[in-house]
Amino acid sequence: MPIYKIREKFWFWEADYYIQDEQGNTLFSLQNKWFAMDHAMKLIDEQPQTQLEGDDLVERPIDSPPKKEKEILLTIRKKIVSLGPVFQVIRSDNTVVAEIKKKRIWTQQRYVLDMADVEYVVDESKWRNQKTFSIRYSSKKKETIADVFKKSRLRDMSGSFWVDVKVDPGYYEGQALKDMCATVLAACITMLQILSENEIEELKQQQERELKAKRDKMPFDTLS
Repeated sequence: MPIYKIREKFWFWEADYYIQDEQGNTLFSLQNKWFAMDHAMKLIDEQPQTQLEGDDLVERPIDSPPKKEKEILLTIRKKIVSLGPVFQVIRSDNTVVAEIKKKRIWTQQRYVLDMADVEYVVDESKWRNQKTFSIRYSSKKKETIADVFKKSRLRDMSGSFWVDVKVDPGYYEGQALKDMCATVLAACITMLQILSENEIEELKQQQERELKAKRDKMPFDTLS
């Protein structure tokens, strides 16, 4: 099963992502416009382009100058007209290949991923303490399609996130495998953004409650 490393690079108020394989090769990059109105993010293919010339395959060398326009594989966009937060993963031909939204399951509101006519549930129970979450089938089966976790290494003090994508290579192969992994990675990065944003909002609300509690304890003369 492929394992990917997600590195963040901060630019002022935004952070771009670089997705690498276990050997450190950059496979994808993600331009982050999360603070825009539609929360748009673009997943870009960073692999050398391969093209046909006659009967031979000619691959552009890695050290050659890159093309001015890189291929945008997927766009992650917030659905504007919706009753709740809905994030869509859209292919270059404007086909929606996945959706992330909140859904009531039993008595809880859970994030779910709809992809390839299959519904998956985001298990975020360990996010607060361990900064990890899983995307698993919504049925009673415990199998996961992706595990996201954070770990720090001596050579990697940034504590990058790692994604273990559990896509069956026997079912997907070639370009289909690459597209499926890219879609799962896009969904994982979207959930990272959502969970981080929720954490910031919870911290802000906690600080406001603590400030209000301090004000309530103050004598009336002090407040005036």
